Amino acid sequence: MLVQLVTLQLCARTAAALGGPALPPKLRAIEQSLRGAHDAKAAFRTEELFRGCDREQLAPAPATVARGAVPGDLRGAILRNGPNARPWGSGGGWLDGDGMVHAVVLGDEGATYSRAWLRTAAFAKEEAAGPGKLFDGSLVAPQGFKLLVNLAKNFANALQPQKDTANTALVALADGRCLGLMEQCKPCEFRISSDGTLETLAAGSTLGGGIEFGPHPLSGGALTAHFHGDPVTEELVGVTYSSTSPPYGRVDFLDSRTGEITRTIGVDMRSPVMLHDSAISRKHVIILDLPLTAFLYEWVVDGDACVRERYLSSVPVEFPAIDPRCVGSAAPCAYAIRPRTIGGPNRYGPPAEGILIDAVVKFDLSDLHDDDAATSDADCVAAEWVAPAGYFVVSEPSVVPKRGGRPGDGAYVLVFVTNVHDDGETRDSKLVVLDGDALAEVCELDLPNDVPYGLHSAWVDWADLAH
Repeated sequence: MLVQLVTLQLCARTAAALGGPALPPKLRAIEQSLRGAHDAKAAFRTEELFRGCDREQLAPAPATVARGAVPGDLRGAILRNGPNARPWGSGGGWLDGDGMVHAVVLGDEGATYSRAWLRTAAFAKEEAAGPGKLFDGSLVAPQGFKLLVNLAKNFANALQPQKDTANTALVALADGRCLGLMEQCKPCEFRISSDGTLETLAAGSTLGGGIEFGPHPLSGGALTAHFHGDPVTEELVGVTYSSTSPPYGRVDFLDSRTGEITRTIGVDMRSPVMLHDSAISRKHVIILDLPLTAFLYEWVVDGDACVRERYLSSVPVEFPAIDPRCVGSAAPCAYAIRPRTIGGPNRYGPPAEGILIDAVVKFDLSDLHDDDAATSDADCVAAEWVAPAGYFVVSEPSVVPKRGGRPGDGAYVLVFVTNVHDDGETRDSKLVVLDGDALAEVCELDLPNDVPYGLHSAWVDWADLAH
């Protein structure tokens, strides 16, 4: 990738002067409808989906095909990471929970399911200390003073201000090796085998010595949770921020096979800014230096005009995903998950509110670069799939290319769904495989154990598993 950085900046005063598009009455009505639908039963189900698992499934167990058949060109493992606090241990809310990886391996001899906590440095300290609270939560925004107090207490109790939960995202490498990531702290390296076994290899990996410890005393080494795989160069590109000393931004390039940092570029920024994610194109790394409230609408840079603005759809969605072959280029379509209700309070929070997600939506993006289409108010929803009755989506959509499929929707879309039983004690889960073209259901697999809410996922091809 050509190393040319584009930093998008907009000061608060300029942003206030320009303003954003007023939320149309139609969209306000949609949000009000979602909140109005969040009745007592929806609130109960939402909270139960936030409830973590109280035990692991270290011995892989069979996952049975309940409908359809697993495609012959879909062989590998789908992994889902997410916060999963143990019944005892750290304080804090759902987002502070220990990272737990759920894995379904699809092989010629059938499918297996397993799940395991990632054995991070903080996890090991809690295991050694025994039942009791060793760490306090750090994801307590906007309570800045409480955050500082908790970091100080963690240092006094565990000699580690920030708990390395590794609970946010995943990067798949070669030979079954994967990285469990969170913002700021060092990643946790683990392995997924073709038989479904999950095994932590290294807590606090330095990625071949590429993470500096000194500038990050609170976290022990900063690294973004969100890398983007360049399908041309096969590099992983991520933007990390520093809260303590310049440069406040850093672009890291990782070898997608070994996970080692191959080069790092410091980015001078005006001040420390939380950079949750970034983007890449064929020629640029795009750093969103925008400490503002973000509204989801399209900005098209166009010579004479500053921007053109329009909503792409009136459908509210979360966790958008595209075919990995289209990263950095004009993707013809995208997928996301759609909420059915929104509301709170959430006793496992933060987050203070939760959503019930009942559908996967496909968006047609093929006309976005057409001048006439860019001024249209037409909705770009191309297809949708609704979860079986009683089930709700608990993962982001994972897009897995078909063998010989066209980039974009020549792929499978995988999601986990879970049903909460009325007793509040039991849940059952499925892995659903959809066809990326029209979101028709290809197959369902019943899992031997439950999958609650989580965060990001990763697909590992069969050849890249440990054998």
